[in-house]
Amino acid sequence: MNDYQQRLLNDMLSKLYETKTYRNISVFLTLLFIFDFVLVLLGYAEFNITYFLILLVTFVGNNHMNKKYRVAMKEYEKLKEEYENTI
Repeated sequence: MNDYQQRLLNDMLSKLYETKTYRNISVFLTLLFIFDFVLVLLGYAEFNITYFLILLVTFVGNNHMNKKYRVAMKEYEKLKEEYENTI
């Protein structure tokens, strides 16, 4: 295996770690919203501006992480095709 193929493999691996990070952040934001929703539902927290701020942050954060995930996966697919063409 030459240096170019090794660099492609390293880039592919880093893209996979990047996508895993985006998914983990998205899951964390979803769990944060579910936790806040349950607290409001059970009456432990109030239905006020904090609830809407958490809703806004989780919604915008999830959309942003999904966009970044899709872009990173497209870059991974391009690297994968390039690697397969060099073999």
